[in-house]
Amino acid sequence: MPASPPNTQFTSCGQSDNLRTQYNLLRAAFVAVALGAGLISTPVLAEGTSSKKELKCSSFNFRALGWQEAKTGAETAFTATTHDVLDPDALPRGAIFVISIAQGGTITITKGTDALAGLEVAPATPANQCKLGEVLIQHNGTAIFNANTDLLDAAHLTVVYTDAALLGADVLALTS
Repeated sequence: MPASPPNTQFTSCGQSDNLRTQYNLLRAAFVAVALGAGLISTPVLAEGTSSKKELKCSSFNFRALGWQEAKTGAETAFTATTHDVLDPDALPRGAIFVISIAQGGTITITKGTDALAGLEVAPATPANQCKLGEVLIQHNGTAIFNANTDLLDAAHLTVVYTDAALLGADVLALTS
């Protein structure tokens, strides 16, 4: 007598729910790739070349609302007062700045809340923009970070540039 086929029924509702959850994550990742924003090549963030007060971004390609765009290298200035990291008590403080780009190529710098050094939290990426990376700026407590006048390599500052992951890595993160 031939062997009976293996039981293909789910043994619990939990298995079915897990499969449904995995399917929904994959579907969301596909939609993000097909229609959403994401990086196609990595932009490199660094201190400006023409002005050390500005943030430099190398050339890269990105997707915005389903359209692929190319952005040539550019330098973007921090905004006076808006991007300052204050020093209310002479303790080292910092902030994380999210660097993003909108369809059409406008780069945005979004500042997180000032915090004691080591306790900084990144702000959310603005809606309908593609995240290029983050910049952590900390002062040592002797002076504020003055976004209008301070050079990014000033002795009282620590500046850390983190480039965003490529779109493919973001999709993998969504599905794990």
